Amino acid sequence: MQAELVINLIVVLFSFYILRQKSVNRKYRTDVKLGENNYSLITIPACTIFFLENSLYYLIIFCTLFLVGALDKRKTKRIHFSEKMKSGIKRLILFWPLLLLISFVSNHLFNEFREQDLVSKVRELGISYELINIVVLAVIISPVLEEIFFRRLMYRSLKKKFGVLLAVIITSFLFAVVHLNLYAFPVLFILSIILIIIYEKDNTIFSPMLLHSIFNFVMIISILFLR
Repeated sequence: MQAELVINLIVVLFSFYILRQKSVNRKYRTDVKLGENNYSLITIPACTIFFLENSLYYLIIFCTLFLVGALDKRKTKRIHFSEKMKSGIKRLILFWPLLLLISFVSNHLFNEFREQDLVSKVRELGISYELINIVVLAVIISPVLEEIFFRRLMYRSLKKKFGVLLAVIITSFLFAVVHLNLYAFPVLFILSIILIIIYEKDNTIFSPMLLHSIFNFVMIISILFLR
């Protein structure tokens, strides 16, 4: 617990340093161009996928079908992974105080509720082959699929139909709900808003994917070694 407090304090102080270096006049864009069809009537009911027994497989099929059509209409952009990785880590540090504050409030408001089953499982497993499978799922597969579904598909289509604010609220609410845990709901809701901001600013789904992946990785490390 002491190590967790020290690390969080260091990250918070570093985030304030990064924030001080940033220009206060920088504005986030909310003008991502929407060229695809309106999928809002599909994406909201499609959230039921997450409650099915083999939800991952259905989600892969759903996202693949969407991407096949989307990639036919777009030219692929070159991604500089090292630059995106540095930017993703920097952004997570920058937003960490907010996530830490929301987590603190959530722990006090919903402390009678159980943590996510996956979190409990990671804590009990320790270093094992099954843990490796969970890490791959949480750090690689889930961020890619969830970002395609919630940010690339749901948010963009809802934004086209209802505007930015309502699209952010609906998408973030559903993103938090499908994780089926009230204990983690506030943090996931705020995380979704942050991911949308990053998506709008960079105008590429790869940025929120990477930030989402780094966040999940940090959470797993925290569960294994700091608690």
